[in-house]
Amino acid sequence: MNKRLIALLGALLFGTSAWADQLLVNTTFEKRPLEGVDIALDDRPLGSTDALGQLVGALRPGEHLLVCSKNGGELARYRFAVGEGEDARIGIRFTDFVADPEIRFDILPGAADIAPALDFSDVEEVEVLGEYKPQENAQEFERFSVAITDSISIDDLLRAGDSDVASALKRIVGVAVTGGKYANVRGLSGRYISSMLNGGLMPSTDPFRRDVQLDLFPSDILGGIEIQKSFTANLPSDTTGGAILMSTRGLPDEDSAGLSVSLGYVDGVTGERLLSYAGGGSDDVGVDDGTRALPGAVRRILPPGGIGLRSCAGPITSNCASEEQILAAANSLSRVYKPGRETAAPAYGLSGHLGRRLQRAGGDISYYAAINYEQAHASRQDARFENVQGDADGRAIWDSFHAGLNGYLVAGWQDADRWSVLSKTIVLRETEDRASVESGLDTSNADVLQVDTSFEWVERQFIGQQFELSLPLLGSHMLDASLAWSQTRRDSPDRRSYQYRSGFFIPTVFERSYAELSEDSLNLSLDYQWPFVWGAVYSNLRAGLLLNSRDRDSSLIRLGLQGNCSSGAVDCREDLESLLTPANFASGAFRLTTTTARTD
Repeated sequence: MNKRLIALLGALLFGTSAWADQLLVNTTFEKRPLEGVDIALDDRPLGSTDALGQLVGALRPGEHLLVCSKNGGELARYRFAVGEGEDARIGIRFTDFVADPEIRFDILPGAADIAPALDFSDVEEVEVLGEYKPQENAQEFERFSVAITDSISIDDLLRAGDSDVASALKRIVGVAVTGGKYANVRGLSGRYISSMLNGGLMPSTDPFRRDVQLDLFPSDILGGIEIQKSFTANLPSDTTGGAILMSTRGLPDEDSAGLSVSLGYVDGVTGERLLSYAGGGSDDVGVDDGTRALPGAVRRILPPGGIGLRSCAGPITSNCASEEQILAAANSLSRVYKPGRETAAPAYGLSGHLGRRLQRAGGDISYYAAINYEQAHASRQDARFENVQGDADGRAIWDSFHAGLNGYLVAGWQDADRWSVLSKTIVLRETEDRASVESGLDTSNADVLQVDTSFEWVERQFIGQQFELSLPLLGSHMLDASLAWSQTRRDSPDRRSYQYRSGFFIPTVFERSYAELSEDSLNLSLDYQWPFVWGAVYSNLRAGLLLNSRDRDSSLIRLGLQGNCSSGAVDCREDLESLLTPANFASGAFRLTTTTARTD
């Protein structure tokens, strides 16, 4: 939560005393000394205020510019002039409200001890309005938060080198990350927590869960992460367990540009011969070129919902297909079932960013753009597993290829009168191509060796567009409005899995599936805050509105086989590419069918 600040700067010029030719700066926050405020005089650093909020420095006659900053952000600046043999005392009081213009500058605590002989009869008062942003420092943000909160600042992300949000959350007490993607807050899963980006609810890329897969969001586009472990009025009503609040980078304070290339070696992976299979021509960049798409011959024979494919005994209808059509559909499927081996290349990445801040009359135009591409291999060799159904125990090989492409653009106008308008665009893509072989002995029959093979390609995508408006009203009041649209997509085309038991192919376990998921989210939020002062009580009153609409569309098609290996028509000890041939489909040894269930 941003704290409003007002700096009441009084430059007191007086005659010769024991403090002649001295500059005294005294800073307080909420009536307490504020330590660690960096003071610069005429672009020359003087130092930082001490535990008493004070800093004393030498001063020469003439005009001067004093600048106060904290955590790299400027808080206030003031121009003043002193004559020969004169001292200057500047008191800066930071509060979480905007002071009434009638409030006069008073002597700060301890001033009488510092300069007991000073004359304050002629005080020049200057009001400087700015923002105090404790979220730039995680410890200060947690200190001033009204909820039980843990936070990760952009500096923490850069220092730890976390690649994505899921990796960063592992270091937070009370947060557990399962599957490298999902976050549990205080032991509660996604059903009880919400994930929000720039104040808007995000859609999910998981067809079976509502929580967001956090490994999709790279840390290099983030401005900070807040993990709120208690409920507050500005959160959705179903956020009973907590909330993960992410914010992207804002407008740059200065021009910047950068280009980086990374190259990595993973022991036990790079240079090793890993499992793979023949795919499409654009697999290396994480995009399927249509090789895995559902063939049109199969799509034409699918019954409504893909449930219950059957052969027509009479005229062809929408609920059945001819044997010729079923045969053509079976032969249109690619016959890639045998896993191969390929040498894993080193992991590498390429990223760049460009930020500009253009000063114009009346305000600034700024933008920041970043793009990142990376790819890597992963492997888990000789892993122990126990089948969840309890029918086999054994070992597994899981090898995968990952490719990611991310882009981010923020642009906006910041007016000199404190109103601003921003546009934030995000495009995130993550692709995983996995091949696995699991082999083990049947728990009910130790003489049966079971081997399961699967290939899976998954593309995940997040696209977001957000517009933000900040408008000052009635002097010190502030209205923040946001309109955001986001969409997630998850495509898993042509997942293949099959099983051999004691060297024999099992047709009833064979499956090829095609899954698609798309979810759209639209958010409208309004937040109005105004400072409130009643005697010695200073506060910020807030009122807001959050409207969210989600629309999810998913489809799943499962294809299976009917066949009888015991008839002797085919030798089911052969590899699958030799078994599922046009000749064997034509002879009736195998027949394509659908296994989609109504619960899918």
